[in-house]
Amino acid sequence: MNPVSSKPSDASMTQLSQHEWACIRTELIWIYDSVVLAHNRDTMSNVKATHKVWYIRQGNVRIQPLKQKPCTGSKGDWLFLPKTPCNHHFSSNSHILSLNFLCQWPSGENLIAEDQIGIVPGKTCPRLQTKANRLRILSHKLFPDSASHYARQLSGLRDFLKLQSLFLEWLDEWLHVRLKHGAKMSIQRANDDRVLQAVRLLNQAPLDEAFPKALLEQETRIGEPHLNRLFIQNLNMTTRHYWNQRRLEFAKNCLGTSGMPVKEVAYRLGFRSDSHFVVWFQRLAGTRPSHFRKNFNNFP
Repeated sequence: MNPVSSKPSDASMTQLSQHEWACIRTELIWIYDSVVLAHNRDTMSNVKATHKVWYIRQGNVRIQPLKQKPCTGSKGDWLFLPKTPCNHHFSSNSHILSLNFLCQWPSGENLIAEDQIGIVPGKTCPRLQTKANRLRILSHKLFPDSASHYARQLSGLRDFLKLQSLFLEWLDEWLHVRLKHGAKMSIQRANDDRVLQAVRLLNQAPLDEAFPKALLEQETRIGEPHLNRLFIQNLNMTTRHYWNQRRLEFAKNCLGTSGMPVKEVAYRLGFRSDSHFVVWFQRLAGTRPSHFRKNFNNFP
């Protein structure tokens, strides 16, 4: 199993095991409901690894994705931002409901991986707003002083489960609306059971330990060169590429959604020093961890 955005599939036809579906990472980064402050009206939105959604309660916003035609969202519209960077300009009276969340495969690919902005009139999907409002009310009750980065906030297990339950209800409705309006899921089922078995092992392997070469060879009874050939045929990447992508996405999520020190992130990935981690991260992500954290998913 691995997402390949160039080969989307019909979600209603996709059949995966319960374990494979359970490997999807879902996490609410923030949900807030307020006027758009002056310093956020003219900025660039870069969704990166997350999904970002706006509901325009008041006013309007003009969005200019790179290399695409501009579009405008007005009062009562849902806007689904693309992965590509966008310049946006909010009117002075704008008030939005904003959600930022993770919904991705273990390799870090978003479940919906389109590069086009989506605009859907709210009157065509009233349940999306109803469920979002319920989620907003509970999140504000649990974290009244926090507008974003819920991963840093403390709560009891039962409160977490309540919030997660409402989030998953909204997520189900979001997926329904996105697919109804032409979005595609980025997913490809491996045709070889040995590849699927290896993917499961890589998803379950501890990230602070070395690449599980011996375990892969023992469980699949295939040497690394041959297994890499099967991975490339089925998933367009090698086993080590898949492993590094999983570790990189873990590092990005820690840097972007928590206040965890870089040294701690490095430790959780098994690096002996944070300097080695910084070099590794910059090689794969194209930027230093500190720069990535500074620019991660700025409001709105």
